[in-house]
Amino acid sequence: MKGRSNMDTVLRRSIAGFVATIIAVSVNWILYLFRVLPSTTSHYAAISITPPGTLITNFSLLLGVLTNLVAGTFGGVGLASLFNWTGNDYSWLKGIGIAAIWGLVAGLMLKFEIGARVHD
Repeated sequence: MKGRSNMDTVLRRSIAGFVATIIAVSVNWILYLFRVLPSTTSHYAAISITPPGTLITNFSLLLGVLTNLVAGTFGGVGLASLFNWTGNDYSWLKGIGIAAIWGLVAGLMLKFEIGARVHD
């Protein structure tokens, strides 16, 4: 039964990451549609997974959204594993800390033009 319990834990963590990513991507697209953001994370993901010079099409954006969802699912497993390792106390603060570190890394990647270039 221990193997089944572990699988249930991984499945729950995956679902949590998937749901959180759906919320984040939805907010990102809403801000993009209201012209608050110049592009979405789906645009960056689409450019990152297609060959250089490929135009952003609906299909590549769909691939970008799917890439975000897969990455978010793995992120949910990783964050929940961190909680398992360090305990559930101050989990909200740990989540904010991980998000801040990720935002800093992503911001530095954009600043130093590491990765995809959406705006040319």
